[in-house]
Amino acid sequence: MPREWTWLAVLLCSASPLPAQTSLAWRFRTGDTFSVEQHVVQSTALETKNKPFQQKSEWKLQSRWHVKETNKDSAKLLVTVDSLNSKTYTGDGKVGLPSKEDELWRGAEFSFTVDPQGHLRDLKGHETLLKKLAGDSPQRLKILTALKPPDFFQALFQDVLGPLPDSSVQPGDRWQCSAVDSMSIFGTLAQATEFAYQGPQEGLHTALSVTKTTYKAPRYAIENDVFRITKGEVKADDGKGSLLFDAERGRMRRVHKSINVRGDLTLETLTGMQRVEFTSGTEMRIEIK
Repeated sequence: MPREWTWLAVLLCSASPLPAQTSLAWRFRTGDTFSVEQHVVQSTALETKNKPFQQKSEWKLQSRWHVKETNKDSAKLLVTVDSLNSKTYTGDGKVGLPSKEDELWRGAEFSFTVDPQGHLRDLKGHETLLKKLAGDSPQRLKILTALKPPDFFQALFQDVLGPLPDSSVQPGDRWQCSAVDSMSIFGTLAQATEFAYQGPQEGLHTALSVTKTTYKAPRYAIENDVFRITKGEVKADDGKGSLLFDAERGRMRRVHKSINVRGDLTLETLTGMQRVEFTSGTEMRIEIK
């Protein structure tokens, strides 16, 4: 290319504005505190021995997050539970029944390390809570440990944090993450989520997400349990979600996720083999203040 055309091309490129780049990353400062409210509603319908059963559960967790220490690449956080309010409604239309465990969650503390992209590690505190919930019963502790494994608590706090992209983004950019969602003793859901950055909206930055899910059967059973899963198939529709991030403050503001799951499981119980068909829909909303 002649030199004059080369310079013209350079001038044209330099005159064209580059798309705006936005950093979606947490900015933790030692001493900072913020409040988090997590609200989850789950509706389940199942059939076993030709008998249908419906249940709706709802819980709301309110907590205070305190940044205890920061360095260049990570921060150490302490989460204190202010309250847990949960209710279960059955298909007969009765008033929802609160859980007796709710009060025991009050004051529970969890600590972990998190990086600016919201990746959580070194979670501590869940074992102490499980022992408190179990009281003096070793058998109950075994059951609770199976019902609420470390993955359950990891996901509980990870949903608040992200994860966020590794670099600055512009509208249309995408990033991915993988996670494990516990179904307690029924197995786990391996989830692959893709986020798509939409751009600014009313002072916040929006990303939409789609989650694809694969079922994994449990690898072990509870000692002296009353049933175990011998085989099963669980499928999930693509989960939908969104997040709103405050780039100016370096903090997540709102998260929304929903997913529908259906399954067919065969259980070996004390009275013989039993087949269970179920559908379940879960919706989660998180607000950070």
